[in-house]
Amino acid sequence: MNTAIGLILARSWMNVCGLLSFLVVARFVTPAEIGIYALASSVILLPTSLVGAGYSEHVISRDPERHDTATAFWSVVATGVIGTLLGLVAATVTDALLDQPEIARIIALMAPLSLLWAVTVVPEAVLIRDGRGSALAAVPFTADTLGLLALVVVLLLDGGVMALVVNRLVSSAVLLAGYLGAARLPPRLWHFDLAAAKRIGWFSLGVVGSRLAGWANQFGTELIIGVVLSTTAVGYFRMASRLAGALFSIVTQGPNPAQLAYFGRSTAAPHKAYLHALRLHLSLVMPILVGAAMAAPTLIEVLLGPTWQPSALVFSILCIGSLATIGSGVGATLLISRGRSHRVFMIHTATAIATVAAMLLGAQFGLAATAIAKLLVVTVFFGVTAAVIEELRPTGLQQTMRILGATAAPGVAMALAMGIVLLLWPAPTETVVSLLRITLAGVLGLAAYVAVTLLALRRTATLWRVLLLKKWGRRRPLPRILGRGWRFGTLSP
Repeated sequence: MNTAIGLILARSWMNVCGLLSFLVVARFVTPAEIGIYALASSVILLPTSLVGAGYSEHVISRDPERHDTATAFWSVVATGVIGTLLGLVAATVTDALLDQPEIARIIALMAPLSLLWAVTVVPEAVLIRDGRGSALAAVPFTADTLGLLALVVVLLLDGGVMALVVNRLVSSAVLLAGYLGAARLPPRLWHFDLAAAKRIGWFSLGVVGSRLAGWANQFGTELIIGVVLSTTAVGYFRMASRLAGALFSIVTQGPNPAQLAYFGRSTAAPHKAYLHALRLHLSLVMPILVGAAMAAPTLIEVLLGPTWQPSALVFSILCIGSLATIGSGVGATLLISRGRSHRVFMIHTATAIATVAAMLLGAQFGLAATAIAKLLVVTVFFGVTAAVIEELRPTGLQQTMRILGATAAPGVAMALAMGIVLLLWPAPTETVVSLLRITLAGVLGLAAYVAVTLLALRRTATLWRVLLLKKWGRRRPLPRILGRGWRFGTLSP
């Protein structure tokens, strides 16, 4: 099985199971209880998200002779031990000083996640590097399925939000065992090279900044909402961000590794590779995110029930913000592939700081304002990421903005088509009729999206045909397919 396909299947099923777990639990608990779990997991997922940052990328793309695999493995395990200890300290502080025993108990139970994930990072990277697509699909499928079953069992035993904790632990433990059994780790696994550890650690700084920014964008936001607003508001935000995050992961987990490989082997000028990848990626994911944003009120009511309706507006805003996040991700992937991870570190660290500041300001005006503040931050730093790429200054940045404006045209057409259908067909009370209403709106919106793309964005349409015909870089070179210059279509530069 192809590695990219294996990754897509694995990450997609992981997000489906994660989404199902929240959808099931939402029927049994209150938004306030979800908020308590969200605050606890926000604390423990900070060290967990930083574990192995950059080491996986190094093993996949920068260690072709496999000299650094053992060093990377033990370095990541060390960070996992530290992360687990920090989690236990956080649990003690939360219980003793903050007098929050429920949150402290969840933090303590989830603390081993850092170590479990640490042991998994390098074996997964080895499977990706060796092209073991079948293992990359089968192991996560088994882990996530068993984790979901464990969640259902705990819910039936009236375990409440503890079902989410058990789900995380079971799936992580099965993932660890499966990856260790499937990966071909080097026979001298005990070997540790201090010089290599320092070199890999320096490279990982850019990815650490990315992970920190990712934590600040989601989990740091939840901490701020919990402090400024309430645990109920955290519950609403967590559910909306979980739904939006599942969509985001599904549409990016496959393309992101593919982009890293494409940028790494591409002989084209960096700015051209960036613009091609940006145009193609956004054109493929935009209809999914725009459609979800427009259908948010009905989706929330059908999936979660009327209790969770305040999450709908937040979900819509986060879906639109995901487009800017994807654009930033394409630029960051290019910079990392060209050995400029320090720039990514600087950008993502600044993003994290700006996000925290914006969240503190937005939370003063309510939940929707907090989501809008987050949208503004990710949009601004998308522009910053594009500007930092040297080859895009000054005319290249203008080309990037023109591409974004052109790519947005089909999205606007889709939103208008869906909006007209939803406006002319008032929201019914029956679930089946509501689904039919959303389906019709989505089909007409997608038709409008495809029509505008084919009529006005010929370069993007050409990229679609290249992708479907699997001729990217094979029989017909990409520059010949795309043509020379920037005169394809009326809106596309």
